[in-house]
Amino acid sequence: MKDLFGQETIDVLRYALIALTSVLCSLYIYIKSLKIELSRVKTIYMLASIIILSVFITYLRVIGFSFYVLVFIILTVVFFLTISKTKLHVSIPTAIISIGISYCIEMISVTIMVTICSIIKYYDVNLLTELFTSIIECVITYFFMKIKRFKNGFAFLENKTNFGIGIVICGPIITLVSISKDYTPIIIRPMIAIGILISIIGLFIWIRNAFIRHYRKRLKLRAEEYSKIELVEKSKEIEKLKSENTSLSSIIHLDNHIIQSIETELNNLNNSELTNKLLISINQRNEYVNDTLVKSKNLPTTGSADIDAVLADLYIKAASRGIDYNLNVDCDINYLLNNLFSKDDFEILLRETITNAIVSVENNRDTPGRILINISQPNDIYELTIMDNGITKNDINSISEIIKKSNASILTKNYDDNDSFTNSITVRFDGLNTNTQ
Repeated sequence: MKDLFGQETIDVLRYALIALTSVLCSLYIYIKSLKIELSRVKTIYMLASIIILSVFITYLRVIGFSFYVLVFIILTVVFFLTISKTKLHVSIPTAIISIGISYCIEMISVTIMVTICSIIKYYDVNLLTELFTSIIECVITYFFMKIKRFKNGFAFLENKTNFGIGIVICGPIITLVSISKDYTPIIIRPMIAIGILISIIGLFIWIRNAFIRHYRKRLKLRAEEYSKIELVEKSKEIEKLKSENTSLSSIIHLDNHIIQSIETELNNLNNSELTNKLLISINQRNEYVNDTLVKSKNLPTTGSADIDAVLADLYIKAASRGIDYNLNVDCDINYLLNNLFSKDDFEILLRETITNAIVSVENNRDTPGRILINISQPNDIYELTIMDNGITKNDINSISEIIKKSNASILTKNYDDNDSFTNSITVRFDGLNTNTQ
């Protein structure tokens, strides 16, 4: 082989083979670690880049450039970053660690080849021995990435807080690979300095992130403490408002019944100027009360203006009878109205169920009336729940046809008298068409 090509040509080919194998093995580890999917265009780009990179590094080595290994590492990392869309805090350490692992596998492959040559007493270092060494290196790299611990990548780098530690590890890797591949006195000190500098930068990043995390944790704790204090104060205000609301509700409840009685009696009287004036005054009073009720109660929105209007109208109806009417909305119902249930049917459903609750509550004269409407989406299934403290059971006959048409499910419950609510009806838009009582 020496006679055919000459020793210088053989050395150049050996250097090119070493560079090509290093890039290939490092790239394989990098791709497997980040689970990069290769398209046809990306594969062609990688092959072309590998050849160009190998030729350039071989050229630097042949002309005797002292820091060709450092240039090789930098260019390889840049090349790796161009083929992945992974975030830099993951891809940069992964690229350098891949080169470090590839170097370790290369040393193992050289050791195996030297051992084989010693056994067969073959001591010539040539292109053939380098080819077998490269084959061994590729085989070991392939099986190395089959190991369960490594085939899923370097999990600790996925956490952004470990980026600093990843850079700290990269420092000695760059130094050791550079010095070991080209052990000359001129590069030892600079490479040690570069490795230490990189590790210091990584350490600084890690310490800085640790301080930021600690500071954010303290801010979060302070915010939680402040929220707890504020919550206690709000709870006291709510209790006070509840007490006031209960008293006002009782007064309004009595007032409404008196007004209704007066209005009924006036309607039974013969028309007179005084009667008409009193009826006009009563109508003005009712309009004022209804308008005040709407302005004083900010009901949550369902995402549909028409449904919000229906709920506000039912609120006025309940409040005019002294009933504490509350609405909780935890979702936007537009998808429900556009895909699962018609808006007209939903309006009928609301009017029927809430009106039934109002009638049920009015029959209970012993305690202030309460109605709670809850519109939510647990487990991606829309639900409408109406709870009240009335004394009559829920009537579902008026909504049975609508429910049947939409394949919704109904769940009705009755609670003990000492509970805040005595009845509840839940309509689940699950397509199961079940009825549970």
